[in-house]
Amino acid sequence: MATAESRSLYWMAVREAAAFRAERARIEGKDPGRDAVRQWNREHWWNWCGERLREHLRGETHWEEFGPDFFNILNRTEIALDEATRRTLSAPPADEAASIHNRMDDLLRRLEEALAKAGVGSTCRDCGRTFLRPKARPEEAAAAASLCPDCRAKT
Repeated sequence: MATAESRSLYWMAVREAAAFRAERARIEGKDPGRDAVRQWNREHWWNWCGERLREHLRGETHWEEFGPDFFNILNRTEIALDEATRRTLSAPPADEAASIHNRMDDLLRRLEEALAKAGVGSTCRDCGRTFLRPKARPEEAAAAASLCPDCRAKT
């Protein structure tokens, strides 16, 4: 299987917002400025980001910000996802107006549960949540490595 090209969500989002701004300028006959970028962020960011997450999970595009652990996870045989979770993670949202932010929280929770069943994740010593441990950093203490990102941020 060919390795997917690694891309940055940040830089691609900047390009998408700029294209949205240019389209608004073409339609309105004048540059709407930063208002167009704010509009794109408000109206399109979450759905756009959710679609990039699905590309990452399906192994189509490696997005740097999602990291290597979740890349192509839908095709990994050692991780048994129930069919509903697999279908939800791989399909675009049926209702574009629905909040993808809430759905992403639910999807990530379900994905973490599947990882725990497969023995792939680590368990946070503070909150008990299963998470994917990032690659070990030499400067990171062993105790901090057993904390999920949310609990680590609180310390």
